[in-house]
Amino acid sequence: MKCFCYQDSARRAHSIAAQGGINAAKNYQNDGDSIFRLFYDTIKGGDFRAREGNVHRLAEISLQIIDQSVALGVPFAREYGGLLANRSFGGAQVSRTFYARGQTGQQLLLGATSALNRQIATGGVKMFSRTEMLDLVVVDGQAKGIIVRDLLTGEITAHAADCVVLATGGYGNVSIFQRTPRGATPAPSGARTAKGRSLPIPASRKSTRPASR
Repeated sequence: MKCFCYQDSARRAHSIAAQGGINAAKNYQNDGDSIFRLFYDTIKGGDFRAREGNVHRLAEISLQIIDQSVALGVPFAREYGGLLANRSFGGAQVSRTFYARGQTGQQLLLGATSALNRQIATGGVKMFSRTEMLDLVVVDGQAKGIIVRDLLTGEITAHAADCVVLATGGYGNVSIFQRTPRGATPAPSGARTAKGRSLPIPASRKSTRPASR
């Protein structure tokens, strides 16, 4: 897998991340919470402007999100007995918010970044920082790679992939994760798809001049 990001690391500024907590219908407080109630509260609290199917799926996976975050080392607040603490937050009538003081968003960010750094260290992910995405390579209506420019050298390269994910959350900061096909070795002048077809770089993109800021 390859990860491309515009900044020095695949992170967003924690100052614009949610700090109040993260909701999950685990019903630790035994106050009648459930997946359906979290779904209902989210739909109603959003002024009925959300997609019901997506919100219901969010409520379902909220249970696993907390478990995964704990496994990543996110230091959620805990009761004196050692169990995860909950509080009522954002007008909810039940206590379903897991939090890490006033730094929940930052701690979740650090946990995810640590997991990414672990994969980089083991060789599972190859990191490309300070890289600008110029174009998306589309083959037969499917995203099969990207064309990027190194912001330090100005070099333009193409990278092939089985799938491309654009993680564009947070004030336009873009991080691109892509899985390279087995046996594919992208060359500086182009790349190849899983079917072996060449992905040429457009002539207008071949300039190697450093990007102007």
